[in-house]
Amino acid sequence: MASGSAFGMDEVVAEEDGLYVALRTYPAGQSRSPHTHPEMTFFLVLSGGVTESCAARPWHLESFDLVAQTPEVKHSSVVSDVGMRAMFLQVSRSWLALRMTSIPDIHAYDLVEGARVVEAYPVAPDSPSYRFMGFVPAFEKAGFREVGRAGSRRHVMRLEV
Repeated sequence: MASGSAFGMDEVVAEEDGLYVALRTYPAGQSRSPHTHPEMTFFLVLSGGVTESCAARPWHLESFDLVAQTPEVKHSSVVSDVGMRAMFLQVSRSWLALRMTSIPDIHAYDLVEGARVVEAYPVAPDSPSYRFMGFVPAFEKAGFREVGRAGSRRHVMRLEV
């Protein structure tokens, strides 16, 4: 994890194995050459702005824009002429596999809509594809049980509500 970045000044909010959260202040005009991160990275612009370039396309970000950068995607950054303050979050794949759960939101929606079964298709934490569908350990933790497979990677998991 990146604690104390050469690109910005960090005020660490939380840090544990696989998770890093900080308020970061970036000086006006600072730039960072193309680079990647091994972790999933999120940042919320709190004030000021930045131009992030990814896949040869510039993205101009201002206050309250939220960015999610997937691991190993090359990008570069140029801070605006007023600087930037942002909430910065880096999450390793292993942390996500064990801790990320948005399942309570799914339960609430499905209960309101009258669902009797919720079905999901998560993958193993080391799966090279379909990662956006979630990871098996998070669904197991939420009470889902595996009922089959959909192809070679996706697990069919169900929860009776």
